[in-house]
Amino acid sequence: MSKNATTNQSKSQQQSSVNPPPPPLDDIDQESDLGIDEEALSRLRGQSQYASGLEDLDSDDEDELESESGTENVDTAKLVRMLYQLPVKNKELSFNMSVFVNYMREHKIDSVLAQVLQQLLEGNQLPYNPHAGFHRALKVQNQKFYFDKISDDSIIKAINMSTYSSEISYLAGIRKFNNVWGLASVIRTMSPVHLKEFEWLLHSITPDKTTLVYHEGFSSQVVLSLVGPASFYGTFYPFVHTLNFRLHYVVMGADNRELALRIFAESVLNDVFHAMNQTEHLLLGLYIENEDCGGYSGVETDRYFTPEYIVANEEIILDELVNAATGAQKVSSEMMFLLDPELMTYKRGQKQYECYFIDQSMHTQEDPEEIFSFAEYFMASVYEGCFLRKHEAEAYMGLFCARRILVNFDVPPKGLQPNLRSNFTENRRLPYKAGGGYGEAEKRDERKPRAEVDEPIDRTEQIRINRALEEDVGFKSRVLKSRAAGSKADPRRVRDANNASNSRFLGSYSAVELERPLSPVWNHGITYPEERTKPVLNRGRGVKITAEEREEDIRPDSRQIKAPLRIHFERNICQLDHRNREFFEQVHKLILLNLMDKGSSDQDMLMALYRILHSHGWKVFCVMMHNQALQEAIFAYMKSRVSVDVINLEFKRYREELNFTLGSDLQEKSSDYVSLLMRCNYLLDQITVRQDPPLPLPDVLPLSVTTIALLRSVNSMIEAQLIWNMENLETDAFPMIMNKIEELRVKYPKDYVVPSTPVIRREKGQKFEPKTKWKPPVQQKADVFVHGNEYKFVMEQDDLFVVLQNAFNRSPMPESIRLDAILLQYLIDTRVDQVWMDYVTDIACCATLPPNPWPRLITAFREAALKMELFFEYEEDLLARVIDINAGKVVDRENFIYNIPSTKIFAHKTIMPIVSMKHGQKMIDYAQMFDNKQFPKSIGQFKIASTLALVGHTFLYGKVTPYLGVLELDEHVFFKGPSGCWFEALQHFCGLIWSHLQDLDSAYRTVSGTFMGYNEKRMSLVDSLSKPKAFKAELEYYLRRKEPVYIKTYVVEDWRYIPVVKHLKLHYINENETDRELFFQEDWANLHTNMFWLRNKAAFHFQQAGPPLQQDPCNRPNLRHAINDINKRIKKAKEQVDYLGAYRWLCTRSLLEETFDHVASCWRMSNSTVGMLEYCNVLNKSLQELIVYAIESPYEEEKSPLKSVSLGMMANAYRYKINKSLERVGALAPSNLDELTQEKLRECMEWDELSQRLLENRRPLSGSAERSLRLDTGSYRGCCLRRQLSL
Repeated sequence: MSKNATTNQSKSQQQSSVNPPPPPLDDIDQESDLGIDEEALSRLRGQSQYASGLEDLDSDDEDELESESGTENVDTAKLVRMLYQLPVKNKELSFNMSVFVNYMREHKIDSVLAQVLQQLLEGNQLPYNPHAGFHRALKVQNQKFYFDKISDDSIIKAINMSTYSSEISYLAGIRKFNNVWGLASVIRTMSPVHLKEFEWLLHSITPDKTTLVYHEGFSSQVVLSLVGPASFYGTFYPFVHTLNFRLHYVVMGADNRELALRIFAESVLNDVFHAMNQTEHLLLGLYIENEDCGGYSGVETDRYFTPEYIVANEEIILDELVNAATGAQKVSSEMMFLLDPELMTYKRGQKQYECYFIDQSMHTQEDPEEIFSFAEYFMASVYEGCFLRKHEAEAYMGLFCARRILVNFDVPPKGLQPNLRSNFTENRRLPYKAGGGYGEAEKRDERKPRAEVDEPIDRTEQIRINRALEEDVGFKSRVLKSRAAGSKADPRRVRDANNASNSRFLGSYSAVELERPLSPVWNHGITYPEERTKPVLNRGRGVKITAEEREEDIRPDSRQIKAPLRIHFERNICQLDHRNREFFEQVHKLILLNLMDKGSSDQDMLMALYRILHSHGWKVFCVMMHNQALQEAIFAYMKSRVSVDVINLEFKRYREELNFTLGSDLQEKSSDYVSLLMRCNYLLDQITVRQDPPLPLPDVLPLSVTTIALLRSVNSMIEAQLIWNMENLETDAFPMIMNKIEELRVKYPKDYVVPSTPVIRREKGQKFEPKTKWKPPVQQKADVFVHGNEYKFVMEQDDLFVVLQNAFNRSPMPESIRLDAILLQYLIDTRVDQVWMDYVTDIACCATLPPNPWPRLITAFREAALKMELFFEYEEDLLARVIDINAGKVVDRENFIYNIPSTKIFAHKTIMPIVSMKHGQKMIDYAQMFDNKQFPKSIGQFKIASTLALVGHTFLYGKVTPYLGVLELDEHVFFKGPSGCWFEALQHFCGLIWSHLQDLDSAYRTVSGTFMGYNEKRMSLVDSLSKPKAFKAELEYYLRRKEPVYIKTYVVEDWRYIPVVKHLKLHYINENETDRELFFQEDWANLHTNMFWLRNKAAFHFQQAGPPLQQDPCNRPNLRHAINDINKRIKKAKEQVDYLGAYRWLCTRSLLEETFDHVASCWRMSNSTVGMLEYCNVLNKSLQELIVYAIESPYEEEKSPLKSVSLGMMANAYRYKINKSLERVGALAPSNLDELTQEKLRECMEWDELSQRLLENRRPLSGSAERSLRLDTGSYRGCCLRRQLSL
């Protein structure tokens, strides 16, 4: 290590401020056994004062100052700072300094940094790059900044609304509001003001009366409830991404459960058809959970039916619905609800369906009616949400609670009224208003407001009241009269003359003609099967509710109700992954668990959950869900179900939400957010069709599969940032939640469910026949895979440490200050003090102090971490090692052709100083394999010639770039013929390309396909050869438009399939050579980057495609053309947030100008973690294309050019490399990102669509980390002013 870290005093004086000298870490050594005397080291560290002014100061604490001044071990630096007096002569300076000091103390910036610094210096070893640790710690502080803005009092006030009990036990409402009803322990955390936004949806969501199926002796009614996160909108959730309504179908009739389930299924299907014809809301599909899915929602387990399939297979859907209801499986309509008709705002949501059957065949006083529940869990809606209409809440409670518990019709005598803990002077019955709800009492004592009631009536008190009611003859007669009146043909309860038996149920359809809801009274309880001795997960099968247990067991707070539901919530939490977006679903389940127990909920836990849902991570999650809803809407539009105007408006809102969340002008963001937003906006701009002014129209979004794929890619990039937010929740709130999740996972160790893959199915003995024969990949060690020409010191940086004991023994300083000197020298060498000084200066000199100080400091440490990784060598030494000015020798002066001796490399002198002999010759050998030697010399009246050359940045491989990503080739074909006959030449050229594909197939080359146009439209090898006319027509179309066309194939090198891109470029020259027609966009820069392996080919290409009159390509006029083309490429790379590509073109431009001022920067960028991640993404994309090739290939593996063993080795190499890259300190990636990536890659064990899709989902995750690093490394502070001005 010492040979790479020794300082040179003479070079240090010559080093400019632009390029700081490397850190003289003489004491850095490999990690080893230290043998440190811990007691002596602790004593030395106690005497040292190495914090250097970073401790938190409290000037108000004068007693502490006096006590410290009297001790022997006094921190002199701290005393000086505490005794410092601000200058009083300059009042303006004094005022500004006081504001700045108060700002630093208010946010505790110096104390936080001192705490992190102390944790760093207390170790026995000091890392080579400490800035990454600062970056990770400050990320947590940035998240905590938003948490601390929410006080405990405001949270308690928000989730503890005042409730009051209703006339029905266990049913409560929120004081001063009449739109939220449910259990008091649950609805106290709801906001009736915010839930009013959903009230207008009730009429359109409630099934129309024409959709209910009537049968002789049977009738159906519906109860509507609001469940899911939307129930807590305005309290726990500042905004929600989904609206879930649960529709409880109640079928009443004789003892025929099969017919009742059929009626339920037909009613649900009618509601689905009604939703298809609705103009307000949009139906996306019907979802039915598979009974054997084990709680995992995946494509292979659950069933999702599109509207087109439902219309074409009505009977099949009916059978599916009946089976689902029989097995108590979840059934829901996937919807997009119109939330605001004026603004045309839509919200993704569901309509969930449940079935209950009331058997009225033996309905007598002695033998009351029975009810069969086909819901997944009893009374789940009162614990998962609320009711927005009181009469529906009453009716739902009536389904489960017995008559004596559910007192609804009449008020008992005044002396026997229950104690409602009310301060009213008179506990009088409020008059019922038409349409539901109760009015104000005529005389109310306003000085004594009604008290809050969080608990139902006491059980003993209720039994006493029920017994008194039985003895009250008047009360019993009124009940009997009411029942008798209900059995008669009362016109208020009859739908029409032809349907007299179908009584209205609780006024679901706005029964304004009624004076009060006519809810029937059901006497029933719950009976489990005989073998069920304790509460378990009761998945339906029509559990019967009888009268024997109704008084003892069936209450909302009974163990029979809560225990199965609690187990369901707990197991569901265990099945979810806390490291990604599923964490927020775990948070929601934890809220429901805490609210199940009235009076015993954990307030600290609820406050922690509240803060997490108000964090920036929840905002990022909502942006992802909006993106997903937009994808579904585009897919629905492709099936002609959604209007294009709706999608364009939603796309506009999505862009606004994305920009506000990731880059709001009101909130400063760190550089990783900035780079992510820049990349997302670029991708979205690429698919957006701009309207030319002066048309006042919004931007148009192309509605196609390509757009859906791009939106999915944007979502995957944002997911990487979401993973960062999940990891940054390590505050006082997060450990409490994680401890609860881990506790539940210990309780249910077998409930973690993974997606079903072909390998898992094969291990379970299930039949699976892949499209190709499968062999398990050979497991290899990581050290057997060689990835290009990696620089050893860069790869070993993470294993370098300053060993304090060794440094202490070798230091020449006095022993009393030796440890202090070592630690201070370490901070100076690693530039920690410089980063802190630059940040403080930046904050002090800015016009306004930022509300959040942490993003700017996070960006500073990100840039410092990357500089620590890259700037370990002087630029002069680096250039001397990379550049060889005398490498090329001229071999053809007339055509300006140079050659590297002992190689077949022929090119112009521009790139010769930087071409590696070893690696350049290897690329030449690969390129020769794809030379089309079957080109005829003439066809009819046309003479034909061709040249093939290496182009792009392949010449940088070996010396500047350590990895060979893609091997780029340019095949120039020259047709010479009569003037005006270019069309015939174009047709002949298309035929030659088709023949070339045949030759590649005969030579057993792995051809991915032909890609055409700027959108890279792909035509596979099988389609190209089987449809020659279509292939030639497509190729001709794009060539005439001068859009790029290339063939992509692969060449095998050891364990890797290297992608080879062969660009097809056609020149047509008339016989007199006075006119030329080019069928591609001319690029002067490619002339300087071409590498040939034949001297005559290089000379011919220069004569036919070089500068006019065969002038020197390196003279000023010709260089000006090439530099202009390079500048365009640099500008495009900046727009794509591709700073690595921009630096490569800067390096090429510096070679043309012979200044070499960007070569060192390009080397650093290419050898950093950014270059590693880019290389990993190339491997990922190659694996995807090879899997697609294997699926499409008509060959068996024995004859196929793609071998499973080689592909398996490549997959293993990719896994090892992405693991090492994401674990690097310089990656600045969340630790969970590598874990999630490895877990997903372990599922990619087959040549099928699942493996390709999983690889596709992983590539944007690492790509997001790569692009954020590119921005930091390419920024002003990441490199230097000269590079920034060049960009």
